Amino acid sequence: MSEGLFVPATSKAVFDELVASAGDKPVFVDFYATWCGKCELLKPDLEAIAEQHKTEAVYIMVDVEENDEVAEEFQVESLPTVIYLQGKEKKGEMKGSKPENFKKFMEEVFAK
Repeated sequence: MSEGLFVPATSKAVFDELVASAGDKPVFVDFYATWCGKCELLKPDLEAIAEQHKTEAVYIMVDVEENDEVAEEFQVESLPTVIYLQGKEKKGEMKGSKPENFKKFMEEVFAK
């Protein structure tokens, strides 16, 4: 996944630092793998949604092959998966590859 608004968390320490830096902002974490075709197809849609709310949240991407510790912590079992955190607490999760579902999921967070 190319870098855009989603910042790569290449280790657990980097992930923890990014989450801590979010403060009260929601955090969206995109779990993906380079071999995951559906992840690649979803990427432009996630970036477009994030672009609309770029100052309202923190966006992190985790390659499950490189950072399996974080993937295990959040029990990610299928790809693509996007989770929503508030602080370190998992508040929501969306799986699958339908862009409209991810858009609805993220928009509901911003509506709160």
